[in-house]
Amino acid sequence: FSFLLLRGRCRFCQKPIPRWHVGIELAAVGVFLVLGAFSAGRHTFDLVTLTLAFVILLLLSAVDSRQMTLPDALVLALAVVGLSRALFLGSPSFASALLGGAVGLLVLGFLAFIPWEPSRSLLRFTFERDRQRRTDETGGRRSRTALAFSSAMGLGDVKLAGAMGLTLGLPGLL
Repeated sequence: FSFLLLRGRCRFCQKPIPRWHVGIELAAVGVFLVLGAFSAGRHTFDLVTLTLAFVILLLLSAVDSRQMTLPDALVLALAVVGLSRALFLGSPSFASALLGGAVGLLVLGFLAFIPWEPSRSLLRFTFERDRQRRTDETGGRRSRTALAFSSAMGLGDVKLAGAMGLTLGLPGLL
């Protein structure tokens, strides 16, 4: 309601607040309402960890769509939520969670390093173009990244697949 009361401006500096902020907040309210509607008979820890997982995924989606990056802190938080569910609720089993995390990391990690040809796949290895772009961005200095891939998939996606494997277990990941 503060967005409406302040007419979409920051209380302190009076700069406009982007509308997508409101969209994220409304989506979070939607997550809370849906999980609340299906919470009958669920253990409190189960509901709290499910809510955290969905809110983290919402934040990851928002950041990825705006900046094309997946913050390590959010991916790590999702992994911790998944491991907590496995340890304290047994959902998924701890072994399944570890196996799912390993498979997610290894399979997507393997796919990320395959030099895809444009005629064979939508994922393309674009080392030369990305190396030139990164060189231009850094003013001629070499980039910290040895290999650069197209914007379709990056190493953040690999880490996210591992966190999803920890959260869902191997059957849920596949």
